[in-house]
Amino acid sequence: MMYGFTRLGLLRAIQATVLLFLCACSSTGVLKPSESAAKPPPNPSPHNPSLHDSRAFAQALALFGTGISAQINGEYALALTNYLNAIVLDPTHEELYIRAAVVHLQLNEPDKAIALIQRLCELKPDSAQACIWYGLMCNAADLRKESYIAFRKAIQLDPLGPDAYKELAANYVRDDEAERAILILERGAQQSSDPGGLLHFLGQLYIHKSNLCRDPGMASEYRTTARQTLERARDITPDDDEILAQLGDLYIVDRQYEEAAVVLQRLTELQPDNIPLKKKLSLVYGALKQEDKAAEVLEEISRKIAFHPKAYYYLGELYEKMGEKEKAILNFRLATQIDPPDAAPFLHLALLNLETNPEEAIGYLHDGLLKLPDDPRLTEILAYLYMKQGDYAQAVRHFRKTEEALNNRGTEAVTPALLFNYALAAHHTRDYETTARLLQQSIHIEPAALNVYVQYALMQDDPASIWMAQKTLALLSGEMEDQRQTILIHLAILFGHQEEYLKASLLFEQIEQEARAENNEESLTDQFYFWYGSAEERQGHSERAVELLRECIERNPENYAAHNYLAYMWAEQGINLREAERLIRIALKGDPENGAYLDTHGWILYMSGRYQDAEKQLAAAIQVLPDDPDVNEHYGDVLSKLGRSDEARACWEKALQFNPESTRLQNLVNQTPLLSEETTVP
Repeated sequence: MMYGFTRLGLLRAIQATVLLFLCACSSTGVLKPSESAAKPPPNPSPHNPSLHDSRAFAQALALFGTGISAQINGEYALALTNYLNAIVLDPTHEELYIRAAVVHLQLNEPDKAIALIQRLCELKPDSAQACIWYGLMCNAADLRKESYIAFRKAIQLDPLGPDAYKELAANYVRDDEAERAILILERGAQQSSDPGGLLHFLGQLYIHKSNLCRDPGMASEYRTTARQTLERARDITPDDDEILAQLGDLYIVDRQYEEAAVVLQRLTELQPDNIPLKKKLSLVYGALKQEDKAAEVLEEISRKIAFHPKAYYYLGELYEKMGEKEKAILNFRLATQIDPPDAAPFLHLALLNLETNPEEAIGYLHDGLLKLPDDPRLTEILAYLYMKQGDYAQAVRHFRKTEEALNNRGTEAVTPALLFNYALAAHHTRDYETTARLLQQSIHIEPAALNVYVQYALMQDDPASIWMAQKTLALLSGEMEDQRQTILIHLAILFGHQEEYLKASLLFEQIEQEARAENNEESLTDQFYFWYGSAEERQGHSERAVELLRECIERNPENYAAHNYLAYMWAEQGINLREAERLIRIALKGDPENGAYLDTHGWILYMSGRYQDAEKQLAAAIQVLPDDPDVNEHYGDVLSKLGRSDEARACWEKALQFNPESTRLQNLVNQTPLLSEETTVP
């Protein structure tokens, strides 16, 4: 089968195919007389030499032998001369034409190869094989239309032969018409007297379709069809190791472990020295809970490779998959004696101890580094472990060693994940220059890294972390001109979180002015105006905040946070309550279980004097946000209005736990006695 060859690759493939065919035609490698030479005519003419004449046959045989010798030695011109002279003596001998055509290909003369095989087709119009060779030669010259015609004619001449079906299907595959390839192979498998190879090809196409399919259900159907097709191929050629291997993998993917065990067992009999295959068989036995058979296979592996430590590694993997941690650790320890050393067993030992004994996990990785200094796999995992323990200085040290090792090797790229986590470790060591450098590299590969970094800094709930992020972004804004506006927006958001609202507003204003001056407003998104409006509102600039939040909603009508923010602003001021309710209803329609939105709705209803309706909304809000001080305070206020003083006091007390500085809450708790008399509901 030929998949997507370049022209040079196709020429080479055809040459190889032709040579294999020639070997199959003649086990001795010696020219055989053509069918026309089998019986000499009654009266051969001495003036028209042919292979009917024994001297002519001997001469053709000599030319043929000389041609083969010259071709093997790379003397293609000499080989071609001898083959062409032999063709003169026997003009209908297919093998001579094919030999000469191959030499033309070796001389990069596909047009002459085509002409020669075309001449053969004219001399032998009923030869399906001649048509197949003609199709192959046309493929070599990029004459795809002619090759399709040739292969189809070969099928008409010999519908029982498999070769033309294969080549026609291969053409369809090269032209990305897999469905048509499948149809022709299915037709060939039904008609051919030797369908084994066609079924194998067909099974591989279904595997390919399964691998490309994103729908899990359809992918499973393709695998099932592939499996059934390969099973038919196996019934024809039961010891074809490639078919057995593909069947075994399909059984494993679909967790048909019993069938996989049978196939892999037969395959190990055919390939007794295939260690990875036996490892796979042992894992299948493990999945079947047949640990004795799994261990038996691995013991056999150990015997075959003289107890090489690699066998212990396979055994460790088996026990790890079976959940037998102690046995896995024992075998991985033995596997660390591999010479030359390998990082894999040390990594497994570290991962097995990661949750229960991180110090021991770190020790195993250091043991690995004694044998494999600066191995990037070991240093990277070590960096993550130190980071998990909060030892950021050691994490930075090992991330640096990993980066240097990968750069020195030049064979593996430093991944965005490694760069980003290295940046986070540097962030914790207050090395904002290194953090900025690594973030810059990360952002070039994955722009979302900037937003994730800012979110990470905010999640630390540490003013020093936000200060560090501010320093990093300030440096980045001067280094990354193409990302400058986006970086400054995140910097302004950080100012807002630090309650430096004036700085935030000034920076937002600067960004907006620069964007409009440069006629580049891509960065002025709805989120930009949301945070800008928030900064203005926190400074008491209500009218400006309303303008900015309206701009946010206009740019994105589904920014429900902006709807909620504006509605809550008005509720707090007791103004525009009807418009505020309209906005919060839009937000709740988009996110009906958002506790903050439910609280805002309840507070709007409270400020409107609709206490019963407010109680329903705030009761729902407190179910979502039971520990939020604002929600508890609002609920207490509503319950108080409804005369449920004890419940109101309980809510205020809970709110006071989370906001002990609130004078209002202190007064409400102190002024509300327990077991108060019921009041009239307004």
